Amino acid sequence: MKLKLHRYLLLQSIAVVIFTIWMVPFYVEDETWGGFLKNGNRLSPTSTAMVENSDVLIGIGGGEVGRDELIAAKRSGKKVRFFPADMSHQKAREKAQKKGQPEPKNFRGAAGEAFD
Repeated sequence: MKLKLHRYLLLQSIAVVIFTIWMVPFYVEDETWGGFLKNGNRLSPTSTAMVENSDVLIGIGGGEVGRDELIAAKRSGKKVRFFPADMSHQKAREKAQKKGQPEPKNFRGAAGEAFD
């Protein structure tokens, strides 16, 4: 229980710091949802902006887009911190069913699989 409580407080503290220092919003014109483009080598404009304008990327769980941004940041020498977190089990099942994929057995998401 101490580890879980400690991790919760750590994540809560990180969130407070992130929201406190984030001051300049910007708009990126992008028709994709982010992550690597279809060729797999370049990030979408939104993900590129995220990675290029960050010194440190912190992932708390995450799907394909988060995974791609963390991978790209790591490749470019940025500091990356990842904290595994289960996604909604129900939403994960629904997403898999919608895509005609088997029901997931791991609920850590794509980022969790890449950074475990």
